[in-house]
Amino acid sequence: MAVCRPPGGHIIDPSPEGATGKEYLAIVDLSENGKPGVVHQGGHYEDVYVKTAQGWRFKSRQMVRSLSGPQAAKTEAPAPR
Repeated sequence: MAVCRPPGGHIIDPSPEGATGKEYLAIVDLSENGKPGVVHQGGHYEDVYVKTAQGWRFKSRQMVRSLSGPQAAKTEAPAPR
């Protein structure tokens, strides 16, 4: 398995407290013997960065999974209010 991060998949925006960011990723089972690879999971990280005397540091990082494929079809969206 490998974690793949697409080129240009890291977006950073300034904020009053420092910066926020989003980094996209996919977890892929690499192929062997001519078999196709399989994407097991995708999503992105939502980050908050702060500037310290030692440089920029993570204040928080949360992984947000993307729902697609057969598992997503089984997941029902909440009813609108």
